[in-house]
Amino acid sequence: MLVGIVGLPITEAIIVNLAVVALAALFMVIRQKKMLSTHVPTGKREWILIAIPAFLGGIGGRLLGSRLSPHILVSILGVYAILVGVRIFFIKPLPGREVKAHESWLAPVSLTAGVLEGLISAGGKPFVVPAYNNAMGHHTERAYAFASLGVVASSWAALAT
Repeated sequence: MLVGIVGLPITEAIIVNLAVVALAALFMVIRQKKMLSTHVPTGKREWILIAIPAFLGGIGGRLLGSRLSPHILVSILGVYAILVGVRIFFIKPLPGREVKAHESWLAPVSLTAGVLEGLISAGGKPFVVPAYNNAMGHHTERAYAFASLGVVASSWAALAT
């Protein structure tokens, strides 16, 4: 919308959207504090495995995005939008499993989502939640809490970068 309707260049639209996402994610986490503390208690190892890679991914994605041409950024955003549509059509939420993937898998998923957040300001939540839920076996609410924590870390890191 910012590019097509408002007419902002993609590089400026990414920064504007990044500010909106960073504030929205922060307020969502504050508002959903009980859910987050239930599914990702403070001090647990999951915080480190999600927040630090997301933070680093946000910085890396923002640095990469600032060096890419506007045409490439618009192309990446277009491919991202198509993949989100395909994901919504084919991948549905599953109930949590008793046997979950090893917690170390949280880090690469969070890093990848952080890079997307910094690169095009469209966090990887449409892909991260299914990765935590479908691939790793976490309940949907826990997967969403993990993803929210990552979005806050990556969006603020990217915005500061």
